[in-house]
Formats: sequence, C-alpha cells, structure tokens
Amino acid sequence: MNRLGPLEDASPGAVRYYSLARFAFLEALRLWGVGRGQRVLLPSFICRDLLAPVSLLGATPCWYDVSPTLEPVEPPEAWPEASVVLAVNYFGFPQDLAPFFAYAERTGARVLEDNAHGYLSRDRRGRWLGTRAPLGLLSLRKTLRVPDGAALLCNDPDLA
Repeated sequence: MNRLGPLEDASPGAVRYYSLARFAFLEALRLWGVGRGQRVLLPSFICRDLLAPVSLLGATPCWYDVSPTLEPVEPPEAWPEASVVLAVNYFGFPQDLAPFFAYAERTGARVLEDNAHGYLSRDRRGRWLGTRAPLGLLSLRKTLRVPDGAALLCNDPDLA
C-alpha cells in the first residue's frame, strides 16, 4: 500500500494544492465555468464554509436532503436542476455515486466528490475516495497533524 494514497497515484498536473478545501472547491467551480445565474446542488447537511465559494461566483446554492444515514432521501429525478452537484463522503465513508452520475446524465450537471473528511479512505472496490468523479476534494489537515492543507484532484485528464 502506498503512503500518500491518491496523491501518490496522481499524474503530474492532476493535483492542485490549497490551504483549505473551500479554496479547492472554488477552483473546481471556476474550472467548470460556474458563475452568475447558475445553481450548485449541495446536500442539506454541509459545512457553511462551502457556501462562500458559491456566493463569490454569483451562483445560487440549491439543496437535496440527506437521511440520518447521510444518503440522499429522494431519488435524483426529484433533485432541483443545477450545473454542479456535490457528493459528500461523510467522515470517510464512501457515498454511493450512482445517483449522482444518474443525475448528471439526466441534467448535464458535473459531479464533484467531496472527500474532505476521508483522506486515505477507499470504497469497497479499493478506489481512493476523491478519485471517483471528474474532480475531487481532499482536506489533508483533517486527517494529518498539519496546520493547513487541501487538494483538488483533477481526475479528468482534460481538467489536469
């Protein structure tokens, strides 16, 4: 097993480093051209710090509800339309991304995997969390004893 997880496996240019994951989130939204009048679909249970990048770009947050098990309550057909949908791996537990990709297929939205609380976590198939969507967020400081540190994983070669 490698020591750096998804950072070690990444190709050159595929990882961008930031002090905080909210800045990586802002860059992800910018890479996808999110701006005024667009909507970003977020889970109803989310850190308020992620609202600032959405607001800074002039976009509007919209919501999908999550259950006590932190999975979406409604099927993706019932979610409001948005340009980007955020799938959160809460506390390092892998979120099932199938509903998010189904939503993206139906609406044309982009899927962003938020793995801020799960650096070095994997799903059942052994895939690093944060690498299963075109872009992924990591917060190194929430796992390692460092004062700051986050990364944006550009898993789509066109974005790297």
